[in-house]
Amino acid sequence: MRVSLATIGCKLNQAETQFMGQQLEEAGFQVVDFGDPVDWCVLNTCVVTAQAEGKSRRLIRRAIREFPGVKILVAGCYADLEAEKIARIPGVHFILGTAERNHLLDYMRRGDGVSPKIFIGGKNGPQGLWWDNPCHCRGRTRAFLKIQDGCNHFCSYCVVPYARGRSRSLPLGEAIAHAQKLVKNGYREIVLTGVNIGDYRSPEGKGGDLCDLLEALMKLEGLVRIRLSSLEPWQVGDRLIDLVASGGDKICRHFHLPLQSGDDGVLKRMKRGYRQSDFQELVGKIADRIPGVGIGLDVMVGFPGEDERAFSHTVRLIERLPIDYLHVFRYSERRLTEAAHFPFSSPKAKVIKERSATLRELDKDKRKAYRLRFVDQVLPVLFEGSWDDPTNLGLSDNYLRVLLDGDGARGNELYRVRIVGVRDPFLVGRLP
Repeated sequence: MRVSLATIGCKLNQAETQFMGQQLEEAGFQVVDFGDPVDWCVLNTCVVTAQAEGKSRRLIRRAIREFPGVKILVAGCYADLEAEKIARIPGVHFILGTAERNHLLDYMRRGDGVSPKIFIGGKNGPQGLWWDNPCHCRGRTRAFLKIQDGCNHFCSYCVVPYARGRSRSLPLGEAIAHAQKLVKNGYREIVLTGVNIGDYRSPEGKGGDLCDLLEALMKLEGLVRIRLSSLEPWQVGDRLIDLVASGGDKICRHFHLPLQSGDDGVLKRMKRGYRQSDFQELVGKIADRIPGVGIGLDVMVGFPGEDERAFSHTVRLIERLPIDYLHVFRYSERRLTEAAHFPFSSPKAKVIKERSATLRELDKDKRKAYRLRFVDQVLPVLFEGSWDDPTNLGLSDNYLRVLLDGDGARGNELYRVRIVGVRDPFLVGRLP
């Protein structure tokens, strides 16, 4: 049988779609591109913002419209929180929550009876631990290794804890075993992913935090480098910073941190647990200890009660910070969250649009200044593609796209590249 998969949402969602695709292939399904003729469509959805929810609904309706008679399975966070709403869309056959993807094939085999069938729940129990990590290279250089899921923090705007459940972690021994399989199958870089990977705590007993896992992974023969996905600011301690600083090329010099706001009042209402001065101190410490580090930030615009003064605090803070890039997004009111019941409203849509544009201009300036820093320097670059295929595009450890001037690089190989210029959005490099 033929099946296609499509994803809305974060890198973790994208990774989990890859895992589902592996499950299906191992069971004998032929996984094809979304849009090709199929027997099944598996749609992995997101609910973290109103925009993501809207995209998820449109994806569902598109699949039903373009593939009449095809079995439609809707999974993921939107399915978990809004199953009844999805069930009212004619043409949906199965609705699976985040935990139920453990048994994707079992549910797909229940093809008879009344549609849609809804399977939701169990995300906080043992069945909510879904760690089916992929072990097939398929010409890629990087693999996601999911080490954690769920969240205990309940920021006032965030629906993720309700969709994903409480924090739980993959046992350290299993994480290392998964990594060994990925290396054996040709991956050179492993991206540690999860909802809050800084909350990683192996359930095997004493120890086993994120730093312990990193130290173990650094010893794996054949693993070229390890990249960390997003970390909360309070999860970045001295030991982690020192590990990245002393790891040579093994641990990527790259941190992605959710700032959300640079105003103390807004941060307090968000329940972020830090002040702007704490954040500035952390970013300064990272930049001082790790030369050349790439630091990206998430910034939210339009949170309830964000006035002009609060927004100006955010802009001035970002201007001061030695960062590489911004991810700017608008606040979305989410049911179940505390912020949905605040007595004050968000700024008007026009104001939010203007503030977003201001931050995106700042993002452009930060990216340009950061790229220019590396002209005439040498960077470790992992080139993309299948082994031994000629290629000229790679990614540096500090998250910069590098375009090779001339031939000579092979896919899935690490080179030290001298940077000779900038050609947005790339750095231009040459082999020594």
